[in-house]
Amino acid sequence: MLTKLRRYLFVSWLVFIIATLAACGGSDNAPKIKTIKNLTLFVHGFDKDGYKASGTFGDKHPDEALEKFQALGQNYPSSKDKVVINITQATTYYGDTPPDYYSEQDKQDLKEVTAQWDGGIPRYAMIVEKYAKHLMIQEKVERINIVSGSMGSLVTRWMIEKDVEGLASHKKIAKWYSLEGVITGNYAADRKQYIEKIYGGSALDSIDITHMTSDWIEENFQNPVSNATSPYYKNILLGQQASTDDGLGHGALTKLLFLNGQFSANDGTQRVKDCRFDDVLPEAQFHDQAPTFTLIHKDHLSLKDHKGAWANVMIFLNAKKRVKVTLADAKVEDIKEDYPWYSTNDRAEIVFASKVYSPKLEDLWGIKEAIAENTRSGATLTVHHYNENGDEKELNQFILDQFVAADETKLNIDFKVEEIDYAAKYGVYERINHHYDLIDETQVSVPLENGTYPFKGDNWSFNLKVVVINYP
Repeated sequence: MLTKLRRYLFVSWLVFIIATLAACGGSDNAPKIKTIKNLTLFVHGFDKDGYKASGTFGDKHPDEALEKFQALGQNYPSSKDKVVINITQATTYYGDTPPDYYSEQDKQDLKEVTAQWDGGIPRYAMIVEKYAKHLMIQEKVERINIVSGSMGSLVTRWMIEKDVEGLASHKKIAKWYSLEGVITGNYAADRKQYIEKIYGGSALDSIDITHMTSDWIEENFQNPVSNATSPYYKNILLGQQASTDDGLGHGALTKLLFLNGQFSANDGTQRVKDCRFDDVLPEAQFHDQAPTFTLIHKDHLSLKDHKGAWANVMIFLNAKKRVKVTLADAKVEDIKEDYPWYSTNDRAEIVFASKVYSPKLEDLWGIKEAIAENTRSGATLTVHHYNENGDEKELNQFILDQFVAADETKLNIDFKVEEIDYAAKYGVYERINHHYDLIDETQVSVPLENGTYPFKGDNWSFNLKVVVINYP
């Protein structure tokens, strides 16, 4: 009888201890699991008929690209001490009907800004900001991320720099990631004949086109508009991604650029140089760093179908491990330059193309596409001049600058080294009937640890510099 009583008392005591620990969240030594809501709002781009659209603006709005992005968010792994719930939503700034949550003051605010600016970017920015505040109240979160595409990036820039609704000054925007963004302007918008040819004459009546011109942007943003100078950026992590396939519309934008003697890498709609800030002043830098920057070889419309591009966004919104990879230098054993008798050139024009792949993303989501591409056909490469076989040059060429998953330990990089004989995009005109010579194709795996790593191909050897920055 005594033994049974002791057993009963022991079991009762054990149950009490377990219940107490559960109520208190475990012992002091046990890890405490924290649940974090990661709220992200997607801001869409230009629609040629959007300015005259009917329907409700500033409310939940379906988006085809966003649905693919949401699927990645549901499967993003949480860390050992926290569970991250990714909440993504899209809205539209086009329409003529305010949403139900608008107060009379909200309606009056929008009426006034529309009258002042004739609608357009300032109106859209206010609509997006009010919806962002509405979402934060709904989801009970303190901060929000913005992902913007095309003209949506100009809307977002206005939101931040003009501190619409006070979100920027009150540090309510945590991160901003821009996809093919109209950040510093749109070359095509300055040329009405191009807009009419591509979108039709009705597009010329859109206030959106006027607000994307360099004149309007230079008049209404702090100069130089290519720089980020606002101190509000100091509290926002910035990421920028651009596309380089210019085949959209049979290369119409490239033809226009050549016609004006101003060729620049583009995605058929937007120049790469207009999709990023040239410089971010110290007072605007988040953690003393410039924005991340990624190139993908897709055109302006097909980027939405590139899984690697969307994975980059999801990693950016969740990860804290930033990686910079630079092609520090390269020695070329065979420069493949055979000068024709009529040539006055005595050097080889060599480009080093690269594609970066993530083993972690392939394991996590089955993504085999490159997460960063700097291709010869994209016309973003620097031409390096080599005089003879065996020349070695310091290059410091950009390969990668973006976030990766916390447990990503290496990246795979495919290099393609070519000597150019004829390419209008690079300003090389040596041989009309012969465009390129392949020097080497090399695949390497680079560890994600600070350092400089040597590699060797068949016809070249090179060093890759890796810098890893861990954010708090």
